[in-house]
Amino acid sequence: DRGIKLSSNGALQIISALSCSRIVISEVAGEDSSKLYSALAEYLGCPAYISNVSKGYEDSYLFYCQNEDGKAEPTGLSSFIENAEKNANIIHLAVFKGIKAATLSEALAPYLKYFSNPLRQCKINVKEPPVSFKLPENLWFIMELGEGEGFDSSSCSILKPAAMLKV
Repeated sequence: DRGIKLSSNGALQIISALSCSRIVISEVAGEDSSKLYSALAEYLGCPAYISNVSKGYEDSYLFYCQNEDGKAEPTGLSSFIENAEKNANIIHLAVFKGIKAATLSEALAPYLKYFSNPLRQCKINVKEPPVSFKLPENLWFIMELGEGEGFDSSSCSILKPAAMLKV
């Protein structure tokens, strides 16, 4: 579908990874994976927020990035989370592509409570700009490592609650 050929084993691995954990860390080789995530979201009947990660994202926990003027601006994740809260019966898939393995634990540290027990309320506080969010139970994250990045460069603290997937 849409130029994507995925073996049944590959599809089972993706579905298994998503059912095991609210956080999936993936290594994707080859083609642009945006088509894969869009098709996956359509198959699951859910919206997807897909973003290419830039250097500024890690510093503000994926909610804000720096624009050309150096000011923080929202990434779109905050409105996606609001939509997830309003539609609690629908899975919401947030995908961040190109993240560096070494900064993965820093970027995801505020979410560790959520990943270890997504059924309890988890509040995220962002320092710059000062904002807080409540993460709903129907929010899944896929963190796609950047080109040349591997699981072995990631911190053990973030790999414990995560499902790791090579596509």
